[in-house]
Amino acid sequence: MLVEDITITRWPVLIVGAPRTGSNVLTDTLSKKYNARWFYEPGKTPERLTEFVEFRKTNDPHYIAKIFLNQKLGNEVYNELFASDCFKIKLTRASEVDQVLSFYIALMSEVWDETDRVFTEYIVPINVERINYSINQIREDNKLLKELGIQFDLELTYEEMGVVSNTELVKTTLPLNYDRVRQAVIALYNQKARNE
Repeated sequence: MLVEDITITRWPVLIVGAPRTGSNVLTDTLSKKYNARWFYEPGKTPERLTEFVEFRKTNDPHYIAKIFLNQKLGNEVYNELFASDCFKIKLTRASEVDQVLSFYIALMSEVWDETDRVFTEYIVPINVERINYSINQIREDNKLLKELGIQFDLELTYEEMGVVSNTELVKTTLPLNYDRVRQAVIALYNQKARNE
């Protein structure tokens, strides 16, 4: 299902995903389509959580919250939303290897979202320790999402979203050594899988 085709039938909207699944693009696009306020990972910092909690006290349901389950700070508020009748969207990625690869490139380049073409040409170093960290982080985040145990109104993958035009966010520019980095990530990912 393309992002532009998503129909929200009730408010608020809760988007639950893991890093590198396109959650910012989805949230940004839906917030523009429905002229809704959106909250970016409110459990990431105390300030964001306070802003989100204060907004919820207004009883205005016309908002979108994008959350990651690994941000424990927001657990109490998140559990309230899980138990509510809000419109829940689960966002995943069909290829966990590609998700790890995207996470690793963002980690090493320190660019998590591009609103314009930040890089023209760059190289990402191959660091086994950081690749393993990326694999562990993504696998843990995906496990949390898989084990959440709530009913979603819509389940969507990054790959299903297609090209999204109504956003300033763009795909991260790939490094010049992308193929080499991808080979390293695949080798370490497969090695971990064999050792389990």
